[in-house]
Amino acid sequence: SDKNGGNSGACQTTLDGSFSRDMGQFSDSLDFFDNVVTLTYTGGDVCHEGTANEVRRSTEIHFVCDQDASGTAGPQFVSESDNCTYNFQWATSLACQSEVVECTAQGDDGALYDLSPLSKFKDNWHVGGTGATVYELNVCKGLEKDADCK
Repeated sequence: SDKNGGNSGACQTTLDGSFSRDMGQFSDSLDFFDNVVTLTYTGGDVCHEGTANEVRRSTEIHFVCDQDASGTAGPQFVSESDNCTYNFQWATSLACQSEVVECTAQGDDGALYDLSPLSKFKDNWHVGGTGATVYELNVCKGLEKDADCK
């Protein structure tokens, strides 16, 4: 069970379920450094309890650009540091976008709507019309160069 009220972003357990350790509270704040997108969870269970090195466990997930990886294979465990930071690497084409598109709107209720994942960088959206008509469009950015419109 989650000792932190359902806020764990990562958990270390045994296969038989005899123990578990909270490896950090979930976060949706991404960092970008040296062409790697990193998601960090902090504030997990205490590590090295009662020693001068006492810290809280944390997790770093490094999303690495791989044009051929969809990301559905999931992360790979890399290491656990002496200060109880668990490091994972996740190869995905989603970390490869070289263009950043700002495509958000804020609703009257303060909710943020982000449509940037609908922006295409290598192609355009193709929508069938009536008869032989086809529509080409992109979201929050211009059409890609292969479009018939100039």
